[in-house]
Amino acid sequence: MELEVSQPGGMLTPIDLTAYRSGNTGVDYVHRFDSGKPGQVALITALVHGNELCGAYALDFL
Repeated sequence: MELEVSQPGGMLTPIDLTAYRSGNTGVDYVHRFDSGKPGQVALITALVHGNELCGAYALDFL
């Protein structure tokens, strides 16, 4: 089933997230990256409520 969601400025179709299921934390879809160097810390989240597709597109791009 393909869901098409209307957003201002265009249409977004949910991307296939199955490639991201096997994270590296023991929790599905959760990934942690550590440079091993001191400095700033960032947390990036997406799809918290399941219908916010822009964050998923941004993370897929990264």
